[in-house]
Amino acid sequence: MRNRVLSKKVLGSFIPMGAIIGVFVFKPLVGLFIWLEFELPANPDVPLPTYLTKVMLRSFNPDTILVTLSFAIVGMIIGFMFWFYLKEIAKREQLIDFLSNQPGQDLDALIKGGENDVLEFKSSMRWDYKNEKLNKALEMVIIKTLAGFMNTRGGTLLIGIDDDGVILGLDQD
Repeated sequence: MRNRVLSKKVLGSFIPMGAIIGVFVFKPLVGLFIWLEFELPANPDVPLPTYLTKVMLRSFNPDTILVTLSFAIVGMIIGFMFWFYLKEIAKREQLIDFLSNQPGQDLDALIKGGENDVLEFKSSMRWDYKNEKLNKALEMVIIKTLAGFMNTRGGTLLIGIDDDGVILGLDQD
C-alpha cells in the first residue's frame, strides 16, 4: 500500500511542490538574510515586509528570471530527494513487515519456497558432510552469511537444511 502511495506518479507532485517551495519559501529566506546583512544597516527605514514584497515582485522580471529558476531547480531537487527518502523508508517498512511475519510462517512452507535474498540454508554449523568430520572453518561461513544479512536487507538462516531443501538435522553438530 505504501509503495503505491509513493509511486512515480506521486513524484510528479513532489517535484512541482519543491519548485514552489524553492521560489516562495527559499527565495524569501535568502531575501531576509540579505535584508539583515545589507539593507537594514544601509536603509534602516525600509521594513522587512516592504523589502520582501519588492524581492518577490522582481522575481519574475526578465533580468532576474534565472535567479528565480535557480531557486525553483533547487526546490525541485529537494522535492525529489524527499520523495526518494520516503520511498526508501516505505521499502524498509515493507521488508520489516515481511521479516517480522516470516518466523511465524510454517517452516515447511519456508523450506519448500527455497532460498532467496532473505532466506539461506546451511547444511551444518560445524560438520563437514563431504569429509565426514568436524570442521571449525565452516563456522566462518555461517558468520559471513549472518554478516551479509546484516549488511543488506536482513534475512533468515536455517541451519540443518541443505541447498536442495532436504532437512538434515543438527545431530552431527
